[in-house]
Amino acid sequence: MDITATDKLNFRIIKHNKLINAKEGLTITQHRIVMLLAINLTKEDRNFTEHRINIREVLGIGPGDRIGSGYDRVRKAAVGLTNSSIYIEEGDDWIAFPLITVARGNKREDFIRVKFASEMRPFLLQLKEGNYTQYMLKNVYKFQSAYSVRVYELMKQYFPNIKTRPFTYVRLRELLNMGSKYANHYPSFKRRVLGVAIREINEHSDLWIEFEEIRKSRKIDTLVFTISANPHNKQAMPNIEVPAEKDTFLSQETVINQEVVEVEAEVVGEQTRWPDWVKTSMVEKMIKMYGPALVTYAVKKVDQTPAVNNPMGYLYQGLKEKWWEEEYLQPTTDAVETKQVYVRPKPQKVDDQEALINQLKMEFGAHNKMKRQQVMAQYDGEESRSEYVLELEFNDKLAAHKQRYLRSWESIEGPSEDALTMYAGWLLKKYGEQTDWDPQTYIQQRLQEG
Repeated sequence: MDITATDKLNFRIIKHNKLINAKEGLTITQHRIVMLLAINLTKEDRNFTEHRINIREVLGIGPGDRIGSGYDRVRKAAVGLTNSSIYIEEGDDWIAFPLITVARGNKREDFIRVKFASEMRPFLLQLKEGNYTQYMLKNVYKFQSAYSVRVYELMKQYFPNIKTRPFTYVRLRELLNMGSKYANHYPSFKRRVLGVAIREINEHSDLWIEFEEIRKSRKIDTLVFTISANPHNKQAMPNIEVPAEKDTFLSQETVINQEVVEVEAEVVGEQTRWPDWVKTSMVEKMIKMYGPALVTYAVKKVDQTPAVNNPMGYLYQGLKEKWWEEEYLQPTTDAVETKQVYVRPKPQKVDDQEALINQLKMEFGAHNKMKRQQVMAQYDGEESRSEYVLELEFNDKLAAHKQRYLRSWESIEGPSEDALTMYAGWLLKKYGEQTDWDPQTYIQQRLQEG
């Protein structure tokens, strides 16, 4: 009997609780490969075998849709799984091992073959009652964020026996394998990680999640999650047209308007359909900054707004100024202030005023260079670079910079040294003090210091 797409969505994923609590940093595409591989396992299995995974199922597209560059994205994700490690700690003991040991395929075929690593057997096969977590594929399949999968698994782990779960902020970040990302800015973590995850869980799964923030000394210390059955869980099953042929698929399309163009957005992890006014390269950068769910929501709002002359500029301005965030997610006003400590040298005594100013100009040059290096080390990253390119594109105040440097940022070779220097200056204006980037302010302050 053929296995239909609906059947697959109702298959269960079963993992040992140690695997749920493990540290891993998978992308959403890698999560889907692992999930589609896991649903092939049975309780009788004692060893892993190689399984065929349909690329369209990983991408979430239908049989008539073009795979395009999606093949390469899935291939890279599968190859990455052979190098990605799961890290488990238990007391003083720890273990790290790869998820899969085999990933192979043919560029002319629409599937890949993968196999779990043998080290995964204690965590996926012959599991005993009470030490594992299970859920249906349909409850996580529509997620576009890898963090949504991880948060869902943590909430599902002991539900319905346990309906309240506290995590310290530090521990939750460890479980999500955040590293240094948003380490010093909880509002960004709340909006771009936790907010997106809870929104997707509440929209697409069988769970409904809410959380409360517990503070110590004005800082977020603990997050207490309340878990309940989703009253809207009928939304958890996507609307799927089951094909007649044996090689089934799972269809997941985001249609925003009838007149659409197809965009292959790697950050979303699937092929998404946008209105024809959307500029692919720009919206992908917005997704990296604000998350796929919020950008998709904002695109809908712009598309519904009449008489917008420059919808892309309007979209970016709205995201930047948080026009739709109150509707999308409760806004946050918390801020963790981070300041770098820098002790300026005392100016040497110089009799001539002009010579003193020249000396301070040279001193400012060294100070400015050091500050640029500091902000690059602390704030440079994919999100900051995406924001800068969007500023070049849409901020009229940077029109001169756009003319000189935008092409360099969009080139295959990447930004030139001059472009990176200007970018570092932009970071410094965004995160530094005026004395760090304005020589006149610096000199005036130094003169006042005597």
